[in-house]
Amino acid sequence: VEFDLFDMEEVAIIDAALFLNEETALERVSVGDEVEEIEVGQMACTDHDLTGQVLWPVSRLLSTFVSERRRDLEGKKVLELGAGAGLCGLVASRYASRTLVTDGNDVVLRLLEKNSDKARSEKGRSIDAVQLRWDLPERTSDIELCIHHLGGPPDVLLGADVVQWPESVVPLIEVVEIFLKLACSKAFFACGLVARSSWLRQRFLEVCSNHR
Repeated sequence: VEFDLFDMEEVAIIDAALFLNEETALERVSVGDEVEEIEVGQMACTDHDLTGQVLWPVSRLLSTFVSERRRDLEGKKVLELGAGAGLCGLVASRYASRTLVTDGNDVVLRLLEKNSDKARSEKGRSIDAVQLRWDLPERTSDIELCIHHLGGPPDVLLGADVVQWPESVVPLIEVVEIFLKLACSKAFFACGLVARSSWLRQRFLEVCSNHR
């Protein structure tokens, strides 16, 4: 049967939001000598923009590193890149003078804001959530907003499982480089890297070497 789509009298338009699951559940995560209560997504979405809703194993690992290196964070300004649910940033906010958790996706940002708002209101921590997109031209104004919220450039940058897709490697490292150049000489970037392929791992290390 042949037909002309443009001759059809009715066209069904399906809203993409129908396929978006923003349901969350409270999870208790033990890190160091405290327990973080964090809302996490209930669907392990593999969409490249929505993986942040899920609490991935490397987030727990980097959070443990942060807890063990707490002295390096005391009195410092901390920014978490691609924070997702924000576990690392939440742990950092125990010790830092100011913490900012960021993500580039609007949906993930809503979850991040929920978790940071709870930590601020219930535990009195100095933590906020804002959008930070890594690509130009948006990142210019986003970086300025981050620095404004922190009251200056960050002393510590965190990133857990932020190297999932090849196209994100260069923008990520460029953003890191911008922040580190604005910060003090002792500023550093702690990154929890999952080597999903040898090529991606090598690409990440090459880009880092080119931006030292």
